[in-house]
Amino acid sequence: MADAPASGAGGSNIVWVQVPFPAGLRGGFFSKAVFLFGGTMKYLKQLTIILIVSLIAEAMGYFIPLPVPASVYGLILMFILLCTKVIKLEAVEDVADFLIKVMPFIFVAPTVALMTSFDIIKGKVLWLFIMCFVSTIAVTAVTGLVAQLIIRIKKKGGKKNA
Repeated sequence: MADAPASGAGGSNIVWVQVPFPAGLRGGFFSKAVFLFGGTMKYLKQLTIILIVSLIAEAMGYFIPLPVPASVYGLILMFILLCTKVIKLEAVEDVADFLIKVMPFIFVAPTVALMTSFDIIKGKVLWLFIMCFVSTIAVTAVTGLVAQLIIRIKKKGGKKNA
């Protein structure tokens, strides 16, 4: 270790101590753990932002007398906050990507529950498949139309600014 005195403002002395990083720990588990811990606060901040938006959406679902689930309010609220740049995409992007990656695991429990109650829905399987097919087509069509509308609006906005 090397000590190096330094003079600060007002004549006070500050002693800087250099601690060598052990050669056996360089590039190993320790450095990876430090890297992961250093990024933990970023992920906690992103998760906190998403949870706050979800909490506000739950409150909206409780106080607004419409038969709309709070998750829909949350999606709309997050969309508006991202479009207006009140929340920057970088502020939630990493945690949102992670949640999308683990989404299939979230649906395992409901799928197993559906399989265990097959006796109850056995006579309605055809109607369930028809409803799933029609709703998938409707969601795909609406998503495509909305995406095209947003692209047109952005192109018109870009021409006005040019």
